[in-house]
Amino acid sequence: MAWVRDMQIHRKILVACLFLSGFLVGCAGVVSGPAGGSSSNSAAGKADALSCAVGKEVRVALPANPSTGFSWGLASKPDPSILKSEGADLVPAPSATPGAVGTGGDAVWTFRCLSPGTTTFRLVYRRVWEVGVPPAQSKLYEVRVEPSF
Repeated sequence: MAWVRDMQIHRKILVACLFLSGFLVGCAGVVSGPAGGSSSNSAAGKADALSCAVGKEVRVALPANPSTGFSWGLASKPDPSILKSEGADLVPAPSATPGAVGTGGDAVWTFRCLSPGTTTFRLVYRRVWEVGVPPAQSKLYEVRVEPSF
């Protein structure tokens, strides 16, 4: 009868191992890209067109979820005599519970229009520590700054 008791112990260990492995597989989800899927306007080489008057601001809002490790950053800066970056703020999604961890929102980039002209800039969505890895998203913008009247 000792073999029956050993078999029961082995069965319990097997069930525990299967449960643990299933749990670990479920927790090991892979983030393949940013929140909201992966879109890019740079693959076709086309820029999104924006315009503003001198002295005004232009804002770009892009879906983001910093809890995934991804963040938007300037890959190519605009001409500083035409357009100045004033940085980005994360605006939580309207449905997010205040103070909740892991919720996404929008990264809102603000640019000050300084003088008439046209310039471009590129924002990329990537993990900053992943060197040599292409960004999950890339957005190219062309901004036309017009004189204010």
